[in-house]
Amino acid sequence: MEPDESVIWVIDPEDYKADVLFVFENGRVVRVALSGYVTKTNRKRLKNAIYGGSKLLYAQVLKEDRDLALVSSDYRLMNFNTSLLKTKTTTNTQGVQAFTAKKGRVITTVSTAEEVLGAGVSAEKFTAQSLPCAGAPHEGRRHAKSV
Repeated sequence: MEPDESVIWVIDPEDYKADVLFVFENGRVVRVALSGYVTKTNRKRLKNAIYGGSKLLYAQVLKEDRDLALVSSDYRLMNFNTSLLKTKTTTNTQGVQAFTAKKGRVITTVSTAEEVLGAGVSAEKFTAQSLPCAGAPHEGRRHAKSV
């Protein structure tokens, strides 16, 4: 590793049949097929493993679609299902802008709507039908732990 590099996430890819979801601070989200990480030679290190244009906030192996909530620095909440994302095969793709870009807006929390809003509160008004989405202000302004 280079002196300025550090390990941020490690997984066992098993059979490389799942996808991996990456969420970046600038509001970009990408779904990459794990098969794109299969190596054919004995390399010393993996290059261009993820998009390098923004800080990685969240990574998760996706074996099935799920809902995910993003909270921005201006207290907007956007809930979306990962089925809205097309699977990419290029590992360092920048993905799609999930949260509508606005100067100064960054993603601060990646969680579930239930953890952000509290149990029993409807997430319907925060749910995106397509991406990008501006989200909606949420009154609680509670910050859940990232999942």
